Amino acid sequence: MPTIVLSGNPRDGRRLSGLFVRGQGWLRKDATAEEIRVAIDRALVPPARTWSVLVVVALLVLVVIVIVIAQYLLKV
Repeated sequence: MPTIVLSGNPRDGRRLSGLFVRGQGWLRKDATAEEIRVAIDRALVPPARTWSVLVVVALLVLVVIVIVIAQYLLKV
């Protein structure tokens, strides 16, 4: 279940949110109804699949290796 931490300050909110498996962030204890609604909507939306920098770099290296091998084979 997604979890939103209610906290008095950003530092404690981020720290406490990290303690939960599905911590989805934090809100001020005195958050408005609109802020709470937006946070709940955001927590219920499945996370977008984003590619990490490591995956992108690995793919680029693989493409470069394939191009170099293809050029070598075409010259022979």
